[in-house]
Amino acid sequence: MKLVITGLVLFIVVLYGCVILFLRKRLHEPLQRLMQHMHAFAKGETVTAQVTTNDEIGKLAASFYDMQREIEQNRAQIEQEQRQKEMMIASLSHDLKTPLTSIQAYAESVRSRGLSEVERDDYLAVVQTKVDYMKQLLDDLMMYTLLQSPTYELELVEVDGDEFFEMLVCDYEQVSSEKGFIATTECTINGTYVVNPKQLMRVVDNLVSNAWTYTEAGGTIHLAAFNSPHKPSWCIANCEQRGAYIVIQNSGVTFTNEQCQQLFEPLYQHDASRSQIGQRGAGLGLSIAKQIIEKHGGTIEAVSQHNEIAICIWLPVN
Repeated sequence: MKLVITGLVLFIVVLYGCVILFLRKRLHEPLQRLMQHMHAFAKGETVTAQVTTNDEIGKLAASFYDMQREIEQNRAQIEQEQRQKEMMIASLSHDLKTPLTSIQAYAESVRSRGLSEVERDDYLAVVQTKVDYMKQLLDDLMMYTLLQSPTYELELVEVDGDEFFEMLVCDYEQVSSEKGFIATTECTINGTYVVNPKQLMRVVDNLVSNAWTYTEAGGTIHLAAFNSPHKPSWCIANCEQRGAYIVIQNSGVTFTNEQCQQLFEPLYQHDASRSQIGQRGAGLGLSIAKQIIEKHGGTIEAVSQHNEIAICIWLPVN
């Protein structure tokens, strides 16, 4: 009898010990490790671990590591946005300082009594040019900031495709020819579209100004609005979707695929033409254009090959 009781007691003790060890291995140790990782993450350290169980503790750990990754991604995005803001402030400060210095110098010269009337008029014209450039910089900054707001929506109206896009592209051929370029414009488009006319005019004006900057005298600039069946023979972009396409294509430069992607990043400017683009703005124009087109539900991309680059905009039909 004593042997039976002793054996039973020993069995219970062993069983209890096994249960304690099991619970420690399956519950206590994972929870303790998870708490250590939480404390480490709270101090700013990055913790990585592989979840090997599918029980409640494993699901809790998986949720924590998912949350950690999401927080780190958001943190990285915030840091990138902060760097962009700092770069933007530095770039704008530099780009505003240069014309301000010129304005100051020419204003002081105008005040002197030794200038002829012709010289005075020339100096005042330079001052006006610098002022217009500064206004463009500040206008780009204000528009970029406005588009960053998640609550900002463009006011869209329905337009007839043929009439509106003809008006949008037809005015640039004469001006381009006067600037010394071989220019063509065409419009073969139908259907109705919901757009913000003022902002689309802003986008096209910016893109054509960039084309003028990159194209050498005697080079070609093509501007077209069309539906996919009417794609011009010169167009190097892929235009197959149903809807409206606006393509501005010019000769004089070849971009890599990576550069084509970077064109729409804030403050990006092609090194070879930094000084020329600086006459237009601080590198926000194409980023603003991208955001405006996306708020129309469309897309914008750059395609380059054989000493040509095309900016291709697609807008959905209403």
